[in-house]
Amino acid sequence: MTLGLVGMLAITPFAIWRWVRQEYVLALLDTGLLAVIATAMIWGWRGGPIRYIAYFATLPVSAFAAVISLVSPESGYYWVFIAILTNAMLLPRVGVATMLSLAVVGVALLLGGTNTAFHMTTVAVTLVMTVLFSWVFASRAESQRRQLESLAMSDPLTGLDNRRAFEQAIAQALHEAKDGQQIFGLALLDLDGFKEINDTHGHEAGDAVLRQLSRLISDYLRASDRLFRIGGEEFVLLLPGADINGMRARMENLRGRIESNLQCRGEPVTASIGASGWQPGDTATSWLMRADAAMYRAKHKGRNRVIVHELSAAA
Repeated sequence: MTLGLVGMLAITPFAIWRWVRQEYVLALLDTGLLAVIATAMIWGWRGGPIRYIAYFATLPVSAFAAVISLVSPESGYYWVFIAILTNAMLLPRVGVATMLSLAVVGVALLLGGTNTAFHMTTVAVTLVMTVLFSWVFASRAESQRRQLESLAMSDPLTGLDNRRAFEQAIAQALHEAKDGQQIFGLALLDLDGFKEINDTHGHEAGDAVLRQLSRLISDYLRASDRLFRIGGEEFVLLLPGADINGMRARMENLRGRIESNLQCRGEPVTASIGASGWQPGDTATSWLMRADAAMYRAKHKGRNRVIVHELSAAA
């Protein structure tokens, strides 16, 4: 939105000036570019997908820079710099931004108006340096974006995916289940007596138990399974392809592994697990609530056990 606003303010005076001077070709180019920028801003303001908006904006800007450098080479080369920077800032892939910018530079230099060798060399070197600097900027920005996305989706204590990641994953699972692409099981796991562990042994001991549990579960799961820590001592497992019987057997096996291997200061630590399969009409909330209710039934029945919610006959 900021780039669009700056572009509108910068290009509008040129468009008006060229219409007044009856330079219709250049005026049409400026007006067309303003229309593209305005459309992209409105699209973005209304919540459109940024990836598509970026391509919608950068491709016409690059084309505009290439064309105007041919039509009016004495001033058109300056617009190539704007196109390079726009590509680097907006396009989601550094390689695409760099290749598009180099293509614009190539068109501007090879097909542009005649100039002295010194002038062309100066322009060429400056443009290529701008592309290289933009590549460095875009590469660092993309790397930082990926790091921020990873931090936003990861639990800092265990390194597992967090609740935000779970919300995205369950939304995708609901979509696939609704379309009949896959069946899913959902299991909610909660450590038994975790508050007592923290109160008796301290939070460092509790954190160590959570990290140990994360590794234990991760080593047990299949490659297609997903494990999330959604808060405190609660973990969620998303199990593609798991029907009720298979989910019950696998969760019972996992419960036994936890009972046999998870300890805190030499004392065994157990877990209660509630599970439920997907059924038609489910939302993320309703599905998770069934697993949560099953997990609490496991707690009330003595802990260290697995309860699987039986699907209704209609499902």
